[in-house]
Amino acid sequence: MKLRLGIIGVVFILSLSCIGQVQNTTNKEFASPSEHLLGDTVRQVDGEIRGIFQDSKNNLWFASNGNGVYKYDGNAIVNFTEKHGLSSNYVWMVTESKNGALWFKTNLRPQDVNVLCHFDGIEFKTIPAE
Repeated sequence: MKLRLGIIGVVFILSLSCIGQVQNTTNKEFASPSEHLLGDTVRQVDGEIRGIFQDSKNNLWFASNGNGVYKYDGNAIVNFTEKHGLSSNYVWMVTESKNGALWFKTNLRPQDVNVLCHFDGIEFKTIPAE
């Protein structure tokens, strides 16, 4: 009986000691490039939404009129704006290329000039639209 209680006690203590341990992973499947880009985590999507797009990784992207673009991954909402490299906070639409890069049609104010913004998962790049 004492041996059985001792074994149960050891198993209990070992299971408690494992709680809270973090497993480091080097698997690239879990570390996507967009995790390195810092946006602002927000509680909700604000403002007028002009378009919604679901990318190949099942993230939802919300193009807004003045608040940049929002990304919802099923857990958190992250807002990307001009301060993060987006060409304009006025986003008309979002689409994805075959290689997984995202494209945003934006409008520079007050010039009222449409430009494209390319997002490769790491940084935004502005491309003037003809």
